[in-house]
Amino acid sequence: MLRQNPLYVSRKVNEECVLVPVRQSVAEMGAVYVLNEVGARIWELIGNEQTPEEMVATLGREFDAPSQQIAQDVASFLDRMRLLGAIVEE
Repeated sequence: MLRQNPLYVSRKVNEECVLVPVRQSVAEMGAVYVLNEVGARIWELIGNEQTPEEMVATLGREFDAPSQQIAQDVASFLDRMRLLGAIVEE
């Protein structure tokens, strides 16, 4: 199961989501990430504990895009979040 890493804080601003890694001190804060509307929605779905397959189905109902493209986008987003340490698998 995928979960948001509690060491990342997110705030929604309009249709974007700002993702900030929380560290011990301000000097250790590496970056701030801005997610677009789709990325923000995927981040929200991770928080709702949806599987990648469920995310694809949900996004398919919400966005006008081919399911194959949605699946690729979800996989790419999840890979990037894993590399950043923003999500953890349990």
